[in-house]
Amino acid sequence: MIVKTGIHQKTNNDMKAISFIGHHNSGKTTLIRMVARCLREKGIVPAIIKHTKHKLIELDKTDSDSWHFKQDNLYPHAIIGADGMSISFNMPMANTDSLPDILKKLAGALMPDCDLFILEGLKGCDEIKKIEVYRRGVSEGFLFRRLKNVVAIVSDDKDAIYPQISASVSIMVFSSDEIDKITDFVIRDTGLPYRI
Repeated sequence: MIVKTGIHQKTNNDMKAISFIGHHNSGKTTLIRMVARCLREKGIVPAIIKHTKHKLIELDKTDSDSWHFKQDNLYPHAIIGADGMSISFNMPMANTDSLPDILKKLAGALMPDCDLFILEGLKGCDEIKKIEVYRRGVSEGFLFRRLKNVVAIVSDDKDAIYPQISASVSIMVFSSDEIDKITDFVIRDTGLPYRI
């Protein structure tokens, strides 16, 4: 399937993705929001996908309209409010679907104009490159030591990170306030065809 965006044409096979991982309250969502805004300023359309260990039905308040739609298995459905819109799809996944397969389904069905998937979570998906968000006093050890494909660490204590990384490991390190540098790294590392 060929998807045309305002900048270039791509196939769903060309979808780029990067995941921000870290312990609870390490600042992943805040960082994602800042990087996504910076990407938009550069003309790149990100689609943000947050992974949760909770069942989606648990995220709706009991007795809300969307909760009732989900209880009745009424998909797709949308809720439009004064401040935005929420769309829910029931997109069955096979146990054998890999994350790239799932992202291709999403790209084709829901987000055909996006240039990059920014994921939050999905630590165990080895195929996706990851940026670890490490926050002093909150994070419980480093994830890059046990996970594959961690390409960068963002921290509120950048200088404390360097001694933790062996010379044989190639991981970029950023301070959490270096949003432009982090964004430029995401662009380069995911292979987006844009000049920085």
